[in-house]
Amino acid sequence: MRRLLLPALLLALSTSACAAPTASRGAPTTTPLSPPTAEMANPTSLEEALARAGLVRFEPTLVSREMTHDMGSSTRVEGRRVTMSVSAGWSAQTPIFARGDDGRVVLVDAQPHTIVDRHVNGGCRHFFGGRMWFETHVYELPEGSSFVGSLPVRWDDHIEVVDYTATEADGSACPPPAID
Repeated sequence: MRRLLLPALLLALSTSACAAPTASRGAPTTTPLSPPTAEMANPTSLEEALARAGLVRFEPTLVSREMTHDMGSSTRVEGRRVTMSVSAGWSAQTPIFARGDDGRVVLVDAQPHTIVDRHVNGGCRHFFGGRMWFETHVYELPEGSSFVGSLPVRWDDHIEVVDYTATEADGSACPPPAID
């Protein structure tokens, strides 16, 4: 009998300890919550998110680029020159820079929050592909600018997803893949 009472007692103690005392509970608020205003809503584009951070997108001068075996994502700064490894070719990742009025320059770490608004029929997927390689890029910042590092930038990215099927949009069968 004692074994059955102990779990019940522990459960009763744990739930009563977690509950807030009834004397401290206030009356429920009757003020309705208003929908978020434009100032409170999440940005819906990279440019809007940068503007809220007091930054504007810009492209520094590309001084040199060469193929490399370095796949690291380290960034080196020497004066006004910023050196980094980037992927090029198929699935290239072009670095995004932004600067503020005070001359600070950041490398944008784009972090979109993807929201699928709708799906569309894309029919057959025709893949052409390509190669990817790595390059070392050296950028030169404008006079009076200084590189201050990487900045994560988040925004709501509303997209349309293309769903590929085994048939074309007109219902005919997809062709076999091309052989090179």
